[in-house]
Amino acid sequence: MSDSMYAMRNYRKTVVTALLAAGAFGLAGCDGEGGNSVDLPSDQAKTDQTDADQPEVDKAQGRAGTRDNPYPVGSTIKGKEWEVTINSVTLGANDAVAAENQFNDPPPEGKQYALVNITATYVGTESSTPWVTIKYVGADGSTASSYDASAVVPDEFNSYTELYQGGSATGNIALLVPIEAPETGALSVEPDMIGDKSFVAIQ
Repeated sequence: MSDSMYAMRNYRKTVVTALLAAGAFGLAGCDGEGGNSVDLPSDQAKTDQTDADQPEVDKAQGRAGTRDNPYPVGSTIKGKEWEVTINSVTLGANDAVAAENQFNDPPPEGKQYALVNITATYVGTESSTPWVTIKYVGADGSTASSYDASAVVPDEFNSYTELYQGGSATGNIALLVPIEAPETGALSVEPDMIGDKSFVAIQ
């Protein structure tokens, strides 16, 4: 990755942090999980449902799209302007990340790289860049975002490309997840810059 790309990534991180801080007061009363809708993978019984409207099998486990009952990999989380599909999650991606760039740092002790392949589609009325936020939320409540894994990854998702209505971008983002039992955590997906989040299983 070039110096300019690193600068853009750091700039975006600063902007996101500032915007979230500015909006924190207004969002403090929101549970952050109820406003999105979802298209489940084709092998699921019901599609295009809201977080509060799930099949009976899910109701026995709790409301779908939460940390305790995340949507399956392959689901599309639909916000106001962006739709984000979690296409796949590849655990144990240390070798792939190391091979992509010799200057990539190895993961910290007890962690491994996971590559999350996503597709972001713009459904707004004008144009925008994909301000998509995806984090790994561990069973202990800790979080890890792509900014914590400052590595060049294969087929990296380009969050700087401008898209018009119906346009989409696909690629990988890297997350640092535990080596032990990563499946006990889930992916937090926020399709819009400021809005609700839904959770998707990591496996």
